[in-house]
Amino acid sequence: YKTERSAYHPLRNKVEGMSGCNIIVKNPAGVITADLVEKIREAFKRRERTRIKVDGEEDLAAPVCAALAPDNTCMVYGLPGKGMVLLRIDSVAREKAKSIIYAMEELN
Repeated sequence: YKTERSAYHPLRNKVEGMSGCNIIVKNPAGVITADLVEKIREAFKRRERTRIKVDGEEDLAAPVCAALAPDNTCMVYGLPGKGMVLLRIDSVAREKAKSIIYAMEELN
């Protein structure tokens, strides 16, 4: 519930007021954990609205969401200093997200 590292309470109120399933996953800064990927995969399989709260850093969840989302999913994410981005997922967006993920260094 932050934007550019500052608290943003209106977002918290809107998100927490929405009905649906809540999932919490830990994800340290600078990594994509297997648990994060699995929780995102599970969320896309659900029929009900699902919120994933990331305890840690959520920035790298965006390419994972784009890589796993079904066609015509609308994804919204923040672009620091600019505003919000709306991305409609299709095969091109999905492959670009996968290429970004595969280009990352794997840590063990």
